[in-house]
Amino acid sequence: MQSLFVGIATIMKKLVIFDLDGTLLNTYADIAAATNHALSLHGFPTHDVPTIRSFVGNGINKLFERALPEGHKTQEDVLAIRADFIPYYNAHGTEKTFVFDGMTELLERLSADGCKVAVASNKYQEATRHLIPFFFPTIAFSAIFGQRDGVPTKPDPKIIDDIMVESGVIDKKEVLYVGDSEVDMQTARNARVECIGVTWGCKTRQLLENHNPLAVIDKPSEIFDIYEAKKTDNYFVHESSYVDDDVLIGEGTKVWHFCHIQSGARIGRNCSFGQNVNVGNDVKIGNGVRVQNNVSLYTGVELEDNVFCGPSCVFTNVNTPRANFPVHGVYAKTVIHEGASLGANCTIVCGHSVGRSALIAAGAVVTKDVPDFALMAGVPAKRIGWVCECGKRLDDTLVCQCGRRYREDHSCPDSTKLIISS
Repeated sequence: MQSLFVGIATIMKKLVIFDLDGTLLNTYADIAAATNHALSLHGFPTHDVPTIRSFVGNGINKLFERALPEGHKTQEDVLAIRADFIPYYNAHGTEKTFVFDGMTELLERLSADGCKVAVASNKYQEATRHLIPFFFPTIAFSAIFGQRDGVPTKPDPKIIDDIMVESGVIDKKEVLYVGDSEVDMQTARNARVECIGVTWGCKTRQLLENHNPLAVIDKPSEIFDIYEAKKTDNYFVHESSYVDDDVLIGEGTKVWHFCHIQSGARIGRNCSFGQNVNVGNDVKIGNGVRVQNNVSLYTGVELEDNVFCGPSCVFTNVNTPRANFPVHGVYAKTVIHEGASLGANCTIVCGHSVGRSALIAAGAVVTKDVPDFALMAGVPAKRIGWVCECGKRLDDTLVCQCGRRYREDHSCPDSTKLIISS
């Protein structure tokens, strides 16, 4: 069969839309101050900043409803709090607010590359239009939309549609949305655009991952990395293989005959997948990974950088499977850490991890966590020695021919660990 490059998973982004509170700016202290000011004027109890932060995300009316005590969550009380909140916030809303580290640099890089940037917030329009130019005076946003009268708030997708019109972008496949909350994830899904979740805002990584975004990231620079990856089709997929929608494949990766990369998979750069490999939904694979023929990586499996999976090695994701009692969406997590090698026909029972640079012998069955640099063999697998990062087996001196030195750590009574000697 003829081989070819394909771009199923990679479409260049022309517009990146950002949420405001918790994504671009840390506004929570100023929001809390204004909310507590208004609550105090009406004799209601106040809240600390973390509590106020948990109320944010659905617009200020919903914020006030959540902040008011039971018995006072009426429309009348909400509007009374709003009437005192807005003038105070307009006057003091920049005093404690700050830009998240790296965000200005990200916006500058995207703009310099010709990508349009915009803001979609549930904060009322007046404040949104004031804060963005105040904190980002050098950035030319194509659209800045907050909560507007007569327009539904997020997660309704209307704000995304309006920003696309304002920005002159027609194809939703060319749009990337970035936010920090489940409201943002739902907005992107409702708008049918790809989404990135950020962990520096008000919600946890786990909550964001439950909504299956394109990625969940810890620093703004990672957004540009994903944007760059979406610009090119510089990976290889054989024509006999299938790549589903909503897949991210890094530059230089090769997918050979009869493979299937399922929706939600995230694959790094310079990986190789041999014949008849299945990468399941939402599987995460790092850079430089090698997966040999006839391997299935099921949902729940994560391979870190430079992992080697030998031919026909086996992963599972349910400990007690039943055909007539299927488990849907509840899968054990299995992590293979950086540089580990799994021999041909070995089995990794789900729910365990294989340590950094460990080596699992052919045919072994791993039933417990494997420490870093361990050499494991047998059924069930037991440690029979140590291996160097380079792959050579270590003798009793724990000094490898390559020059690397190690020492055993017996500080944990239940297990012996090997660590690199300084």
